[in-house]
Amino acid sequence: MREGISVLSLNCGLKGSLSSTIFSIPKSFLFLVLVLTFMGFSGCRGLTHNRAETRANHDDPSLRTRNYSVSYEVFFARLLDVSGALPRWQVLSHDSTTGKIVATRTSRLFRFVDDIQIQLIKKGDQAVSLDLHSASRVGKGDFGQNARNIRELLDQLDQKILN
Repeated sequence: MREGISVLSLNCGLKGSLSSTIFSIPKSFLFLVLVLTFMGFSGCRGLTHNRAETRANHDDPSLRTRNYSVSYEVFFARLLDVSGALPRWQVLSHDSTTGKIVATRTSRLFRFVDDIQIQLIKKGDQAVSLDLHSASRVGKGDFGQNARNIRELLDQLDQKILN
């Protein structure tokens, strides 16, 4: 047994000196597997979801639809500036008449690409509504990266709007 690590050894059932270990598994790993199995992965959203979006009634307040009191034209220009200036973000297309911006964000280490759709809706002369959708191109889980993509844009946008 390695020092400092609690290990469970499974023996092949032979008696005496012929006994041999088939494999060793750290007990902490077994505990993690059991917990995740009994939870049904329901508590591990990042392991089972690869997308995030804003909506009016979202459970997470940071992922709720944003409303701003500013003109549509001014806000769209700021939104385009902010989304294009974020690190590892690339604006692929934008249309000010429909209020849609399509962008990607590339992860630092493995270069995974997330597709991001930004939708701006004019609510009045000085009122706009903003919704975002971010989805990973590969994998079944994103470890919360798509939600972080949305928060990153919203945080930077709020700083630019408030200044």
